Parts: sequence; structure tokens; C-alpha cells
Amino acid sequence: MKIRLKRSIANNYGRFGKGDEVDWHPRDSMPLVELGFAEIVDDVAAAPVAVFASKGAEELASGHWLGLEPGAGEGKDGAYTIADIREMIAFMGEEEV
Repeated sequence: MKIRLKRSIANNYGRFGKGDEVDWHPRDSMPLVELGFAEIVDDVAAAPVAVFASKGAEELASGHWLGLEPGAGEGKDGAYTIADIREMIAFMGEEEV
């Protein structure tokens, strides 16, 4: 995500002046935008976040009506693992397909 700074800031990566265009990860950029220190210049969509940690987890979940909220799993970046899916199925009182 590319942002344009509205004021000078300094961080662990160096000092950046007002008007500088900086290409940062959205995780690092959004607090600056929300606080009014920067504005988004080029809102390139981040790579799609995987909902499932593996193909097996996706196949297991496909047989059940699970309301999956992206980013709420226990895997990397909130992806759902097979253990997460099995836990939801057990909680719902269903049998695995």
C-alpha cells in the first residue's frame, strides 16, 4: 500500500518528511491513515487472505454449513486449520462427512 505522509514522522526505518510517498504494508500503514498522519495514494489490494490453512480443512468444511469469519482461525494469518473445523463440527453436534 502506498501512502503520502501529511506530516513528518520517524520510526525504526528512518525519518520521513511531509509529502513523502512511502510503500508500506497495510498493517503498518492503516494506523497512520486512521490517525490522520497519512493518506492512501495507491490502494492496491493486498494478496487475498487464505481462509483455510490446507486443502483438507477446506474439503472438510465444504460438507457443512459453517459461518466462517476470515482471519479468525488458529492457523497462520487467521486461516482455519483442520482442528478448527473439527472443533466447530463437534460444537454443532454434527458428524464429519
